[in-house]
Amino acid sequence: MTTPALDLLRRVFGHAEFRGQQAAVVDHLVGGGDCLVLMPTGAGKSLCYQVPALLREGTGIIISPLIANSGAFTAANAGSGLQRNRSPHSGSIL
Repeated sequence: MTTPALDLLRRVFGHAEFRGQQAAVVDHLVGGGDCLVLMPTGAGKSLCYQVPALLREGTGIIISPLIANSGAFTAANAGSGLQRNRSPHSGSIL
């Protein structure tokens, strides 16, 4: 079964399937729910907020405590049409 989230995952990010609990988290967030998700490094947390942000109406604001993630996010989404902005307060990429 293909859902809009799975279709977007395949088309934009090039992954065939979600891993672990990613699908459950994404479905919950796309449905308008809130989540606190704890995953180890490399488990795919970023997809848990990127996919719902792309599927839902309006602007998605993602705040990451790790500045290293902003470079990886920008590189992973190059050419996707996503916009990045620098915070006027900290100079960090948002």
